[in-house]
Amino acid sequence: MDSNTEKLTKLYNFKPMYTKQENSKVLKTQIDTWCDIIKQHYRFTKNFKFSSKVNISLFENDNLKRSLDDKFQKEIIDKLYKEKTLINLIPLKNKLLSDKKFAKTWNSSSDPTPKSDLLIAKNIDLESKENEVETSYTTFVLFESVDFFADLFLEYMDMNSGKDNIFTIYELSKCDLIFSDKRESPFIKKLDTFDDDDYDSVPEDLIVYIVYKGLIDKNIACPIFEEEELVAIKKI
Repeated sequence: MDSNTEKLTKLYNFKPMYTKQENSKVLKTQIDTWCDIIKQHYRFTKNFKFSSKVNISLFENDNLKRSLDDKFQKEIIDKLYKEKTLINLIPLKNKLLSDKKFAKTWNSSSDPTPKSDLLIAKNIDLESKENEVETSYTTFVLFESVDFFADLFLEYMDMNSGKDNIFTIYELSKCDLIFSDKRESPFIKKLDTFDDDDYDSVPEDLIVYIVYKGLIDKNIACPIFEEEELVAIKKI
Protein backbone atom coordinates (compact mmCIF):
# COMPACT_ATOMS: atom_id res chain seq x y z
CA MET A 1 0.00 0.00 0.00
CA ASP A 2 1.45 3.36 -1.00
CA SER A 3 1.81 6.16 1.56
CA ASN A 4 -1.10 8.22 0.22
CA THR A 5 -3.50 5.28 0.31
CA GLU A 6 -2.30 4.35 3.79
CA LYS A 7 -2.91 7.91 4.96
CA LEU A 8 -6.42 7.99 3.44
CA THR A 9 -7.25 4.61 4.99
CA LYS A 10 -6.24 5.85 8.44
CA LEU A 11 -8.33 8.98 8.01
CA TYR A 12 -11.25 6.90 6.78
CA ASN A 13 -11.12 5.05 10.10
CA PHE A 14 -10.72 8.23 12.16
CA LYS A 15 -13.95 9.00 14.03
CA PRO A 16 -13.85 12.82 13.72
CA MET A 17 -13.99 12.41 9.92
CA TYR A 18 -17.67 11.54 10.29
CA THR A 19 -18.59 14.75 12.10
CA LYS A 20 -18.68 17.98 10.15
CA GLN A 21 -15.99 20.25 11.56
CA GLU A 22 -16.82 23.83 12.53
CA ASN A 23 -13.48 25.50 11.78
CA SER A 24 -13.54 26.57 8.12
CA LYS A 25 -9.94 25.57 7.36
CA VAL A 26 -10.35 22.18 9.03
CA LEU A 27 -13.66 21.68 7.22
CA LYS A 28 -12.05 22.40 3.85
CA THR A 29 -9.38 19.79 4.57
CA GLN A 30 -12.05 17.35 5.72
CA ILE A 31 -14.11 17.75 2.53
CA ASP A 32 -10.99 17.52 0.34
CA THR A 33 -10.02 14.32 2.15
CA TRP A 34 -13.44 12.79 1.56
CA CYS A 35 -13.16 13.69 -2.14
CA ASP A 36 -9.77 11.96 -2.25
CA ILE A 37 -11.21 8.88 -0.55
CA ILE A 38 -14.01 8.63 -3.10
CA LYS A 39 -11.64 9.12 -6.04
CA GLN A 40 -9.23 6.54 -4.64
CA HIS A 41 -12.00 3.99 -4.27
CA TYR A 42 -13.05 4.37 -7.91
CA ARG A 43 -9.43 4.57 -9.08
CA PHE A 44 -8.70 1.20 -7.48
CA THR A 45 -11.88 -0.61 -8.53
CA LYS A 46 -12.03 0.98 -12.00
CA ASN A 47 -15.78 1.43 -11.82
CA PHE A 48 -16.64 4.58 -13.76
CA LYS A 49 -20.33 4.85 -12.90
CA PHE A 50 -21.09 6.85 -9.76
CA SER A 51 -23.02 4.33 -7.68
CA SER A 52 -25.49 5.11 -4.88
CA LYS A 53 -24.68 1.69 -3.38
CA VAL A 54 -21.02 2.64 -3.17
CA ASN A 55 -21.87 6.05 -1.70
CA ILE A 56 -23.88 4.48 1.10
CA SER A 57 -21.08 2.05 1.90
CA LEU A 58 -18.35 4.69 1.78
CA PHE A 59 -20.22 7.14 3.98
CA GLU A 60 -21.15 4.50 6.56
CA ASN A 61 -18.22 2.96 8.42
CA ASP A 62 -19.51 -0.21 10.08
CA ASN A 63 -16.29 -0.72 12.00
CA LEU A 64 -16.64 2.66 13.68
CA LYS A 65 -20.44 2.67 13.76
CA ARG A 66 -20.26 6.15 12.26
CA SER A 67 -21.80 7.75 9.19
CA LEU A 68 -22.06 11.15 7.52
CA ASP A 69 -25.38 12.93 7.57
CA ASP A 70 -27.13 13.56 4.25
CA LYS A 71 -26.40 17.29 4.13
CA PHE A 72 -22.70 16.78 4.62
CA GLN A 73 -22.68 14.06 1.97
CA LYS A 74 -24.23 16.53 -0.45
CA GLU A 75 -21.50 19.10 0.28
CA ILE A 76 -18.86 16.52 -0.59
CA ILE A 77 -20.64 15.44 -3.76
CA ASP A 78 -21.14 19.08 -4.79
CA LYS A 79 -17.38 19.60 -4.42
CA LEU A 80 -16.74 16.61 -6.68
CA TYR A 81 -18.99 18.20 -9.31
CA LYS A 82 -17.23 21.56 -8.99
CA GLU A 83 -13.81 20.02 -9.55
CA LYS A 84 -15.25 17.98 -12.47
CA THR A 85 -14.55 14.64 -10.87
CA LEU A 86 -18.26 13.94 -11.28
CA ILE A 87 -19.90 14.60 -14.63
CA ASN A 88 -23.39 13.96 -16.02
CA LEU A 89 -23.29 12.79 -19.63
CA ILE A 90 -26.03 12.23 -22.18
CA PRO A 91 -26.13 9.26 -24.59
CA LEU A 92 -25.10 10.85 -27.90
CA LYS A 93 -26.83 8.45 -30.28
CA ASN A 94 -30.18 8.66 -28.48
CA LYS A 95 -29.95 12.44 -28.33
CA LEU A 96 -29.16 12.80 -32.03
CA LEU A 97 -32.11 10.57 -32.94
CA SER A 98 -34.66 12.07 -30.55
CA ASP A 99 -33.83 15.79 -30.34
CA LYS A 100 -33.85 17.71 -33.63
CA LYS A 101 -32.69 20.94 -32.00
CA PHE A 102 -29.72 19.18 -30.45
CA ALA A 103 -28.92 17.41 -33.73
CA LYS A 104 -28.96 20.73 -35.58
CA THR A 105 -26.55 22.26 -33.07
CA TRP A 106 -24.34 19.18 -33.10
CA ASN A 107 -24.08 19.12 -36.89
CA SER A 108 -23.59 22.88 -37.26
CA SER A 109 -20.19 23.81 -38.64
CA SER A 110 -20.60 27.43 -37.51
CA ASP A 111 -21.29 26.76 -33.82
CA PRO A 112 -17.98 27.30 -31.93
CA THR A 113 -19.05 25.21 -28.92
CA PRO A 114 -16.72 22.21 -28.44
CA LYS A 115 -18.61 19.00 -29.12
CA SER A 116 -17.56 17.63 -25.73
CA ASP A 117 -19.42 20.47 -23.99
CA LEU A 118 -22.63 19.44 -25.76
CA LEU A 119 -22.38 15.98 -24.22
CA ILE A 120 -22.72 17.34 -20.67
CA ALA A 121 -26.30 17.12 -19.38
CA LYS A 122 -27.65 20.53 -18.51
CA ASN A 123 -30.64 22.83 -18.82
CA ILE A 124 -30.66 22.85 -22.62
CA ASP A 125 -33.95 24.52 -23.48
CA LEU A 126 -34.06 27.81 -21.61
CA GLU A 127 -37.12 29.01 -23.59
CA SER A 128 -39.24 26.02 -22.69
CA LYS A 129 -42.27 26.84 -20.56
CA GLU A 130 -41.45 23.96 -18.29
CA ASN A 131 -37.73 24.80 -18.37
CA GLU A 132 -36.98 21.10 -18.19
CA VAL A 133 -33.60 19.88 -17.04
CA GLU A 134 -31.94 17.11 -19.04
CA THR A 135 -33.12 13.87 -17.43
CA SER A 136 -31.57 11.17 -19.61
CA TYR A 137 -28.01 11.05 -18.36
CA THR A 138 -25.57 8.94 -16.38
CA THR A 139 -23.22 10.22 -13.70
CA PHE A 140 -19.60 9.18 -14.15
CA VAL A 141 -16.49 9.46 -11.98
CA LEU A 142 -13.36 10.86 -13.58
CA PHE A 143 -10.88 9.64 -10.99
CA GLU A 144 -8.17 10.77 -13.40
CA SER A 145 -8.24 13.74 -15.79
CA VAL A 146 -9.60 13.47 -19.33
CA ASP A 147 -6.08 14.17 -20.61
CA PHE A 148 -4.77 11.22 -18.59
CA PHE A 149 -7.22 8.83 -20.27
CA ALA A 150 -6.68 10.42 -23.69
CA ASP A 151 -2.93 9.85 -23.31
CA LEU A 152 -3.59 6.18 -22.50
CA PHE A 153 -5.66 5.88 -25.67
CA LEU A 154 -2.89 7.52 -27.69
CA GLU A 155 -0.35 5.13 -26.19
CA TYR A 156 -2.63 2.20 -27.01
CA MET A 157 -3.12 3.44 -30.58
CA ASP A 158 0.63 3.88 -31.06
CA MET A 159 1.24 0.31 -29.86
CA ASN A 160 -1.57 -1.14 -31.99
CA SER A 161 -1.42 0.89 -35.18
CA GLY A 162 -3.63 -0.90 -37.65
CA LYS A 163 -4.99 -0.24 -41.09
CA ASP A 164 -5.65 3.49 -41.60
CA ASN A 165 -5.11 4.15 -37.87
CA ILE A 166 -8.81 3.46 -37.18
CA PHE A 167 -9.88 2.33 -33.69
CA THR A 168 -13.41 1.40 -32.68
CA ILE A 169 -15.12 2.81 -29.60
CA TYR A 170 -15.63 -0.77 -28.39
CA GLU A 171 -11.92 -1.47 -28.78
CA LEU A 172 -10.98 1.62 -26.78
CA SER A 173 -13.48 0.77 -24.06
CA LYS A 174 -11.49 -2.43 -23.41
CA CYS A 175 -8.12 -0.67 -23.32
CA ASP A 176 -5.88 -2.81 -21.09
CA LEU A 177 -3.85 0.20 -20.00
CA ILE A 178 -6.85 1.50 -18.05
CA PHE A 179 -7.59 -1.74 -16.19
CA SER A 180 -4.10 -3.14 -15.69
CA ASP A 181 -3.84 -2.08 -12.02
CA LYS A 182 -7.42 -2.74 -10.93
CA ARG A 183 -7.53 -3.91 -7.30
CA GLU A 184 -9.66 -4.18 -4.19
CA SER A 185 -10.87 -0.99 -2.56
CA PRO A 186 -8.92 -0.05 0.59
CA PHE A 187 -12.18 1.26 2.12
CA ILE A 188 -14.95 -1.15 1.14
CA LYS A 189 -13.87 -4.77 1.39
CA LYS A 190 -17.03 -6.70 0.60
CA LEU A 191 -19.21 -5.03 -1.97
CA ASP A 192 -20.13 -5.77 -5.55
CA THR A 193 -19.12 -2.29 -6.65
CA PHE A 194 -19.74 -3.08 -10.30
CA ASP A 195 -23.38 -4.17 -9.96
CA ASP A 196 -24.43 -5.71 -13.30
CA ASP A 197 -21.95 -3.80 -15.45
CA ASP A 198 -18.96 -5.16 -17.32
CA TYR A 199 -16.06 -4.51 -14.96
CA ASP A 200 -13.43 -4.40 -17.69
CA SER A 201 -15.09 -1.93 -20.00
CA VAL A 202 -15.33 1.85 -19.90
CA PRO A 203 -19.00 2.83 -20.48
CA GLU A 204 -19.67 3.98 -24.04
CA ASP A 205 -21.04 7.42 -23.09
CA LEU A 206 -17.88 8.17 -21.13
CA ILE A 207 -15.62 6.91 -23.94
CA VAL A 208 -17.43 9.21 -26.39
CA TYR A 209 -16.88 12.19 -24.05
CA ILE A 210 -13.19 11.39 -23.47
CA VAL A 211 -12.36 10.94 -27.16
CA TYR A 212 -14.15 14.17 -28.05
CA LYS A 213 -12.68 16.32 -25.27
CA GLY A 214 -9.24 14.72 -25.25
CA LEU A 215 -8.71 13.89 -28.95
CA ILE A 216 -11.32 15.05 -31.47
CA ASP A 217 -11.84 18.60 -30.15
CA LYS A 218 -8.03 18.97 -30.15
CA ASN A 219 -7.75 17.76 -33.77
CA ILE A 220 -5.71 14.73 -32.74
CA ALA A 221 -8.34 12.36 -34.12
CA CYS A 222 -11.48 12.56 -36.27
CA PRO A 223 -14.82 10.80 -35.65
CA ILE A 224 -16.38 8.02 -37.73
CA PHE A 225 -20.17 7.76 -37.52
CA GLU A 226 -22.64 5.13 -38.66
CA GLU A 227 -26.37 5.88 -38.37
CA GLU A 228 -25.89 8.68 -35.83
CA GLU A 229 -23.59 6.53 -33.68
CA LEU A 230 -19.91 7.24 -33.08
CA VAL A 231 -18.40 3.85 -33.87
CA ALA A 232 -14.71 4.67 -34.27
CA ILE A 233 -12.05 7.36 -34.43
CA LYS A 234 -9.18 7.84 -36.81
CA LYS A 235 -5.92 9.18 -35.51
CA ILE A 236 -4.78 12.13 -37.62
